[in-house]
Amino acid sequence: MLRSLVGSEMCIRDSFNDLAEHFGEDLCSSVALVEVKLLSGDASFATRKAVAGNLSKIAKVVGPASALEKVLPIFLSLCKDDIWSVRKACAESIVGVSEALAPEVRSQHLVGTFKALSEDASRWVRAASYQNLGQFIHTMRRDDISSPFLKMFTDMAFQGAVSYTHLTLPTKRIV
Repeated sequence: MLRSLVGSEMCIRDSFNDLAEHFGEDLCSSVALVEVKLLSGDASFATRKAVAGNLSKIAKVVGPASALEKVLPIFLSLCKDDIWSVRKACAESIVGVSEALAPEVRSQHLVGTFKALSEDASRWVRAASYQNLGQFIHTMRRDDISSPFLKMFTDMAFQGAVSYTHLTLPTKRIV
């Protein structure tokens, strides 16, 4: 249905984030989410990757209840995709998906998923997870942030210090 409106799969993949706000909640729920669900199972990993990267804005438009009921299952499925670049796209969009969910359900549904992405076999998926860790923690309620999660975040400073010892600081003072 939406494929015929837009014209091509490539155009759909590249347009969902931009079009979601214009579609509004009703059209996103009744039409776009049906297409997104179909595209999330597409044989092309590039299509699945694009869906994973675009779910956050759609989730925000449809509201917390539909995001939990309809978008989250698609997202969680894509987080387990066989292709690392699809999982990486999930790691990059987990913050937006988290923001779209009601605060009281974020931790319950996404902390385990984030942990799995941060321990992924692909270093690219792990790196994307860690790049979003601070923002992801920020989406959680204070009571939902566990000590191991905070430790994961603070330990990044020590890991980074070792990696960047070869860099030099500028010698000129910038005014």
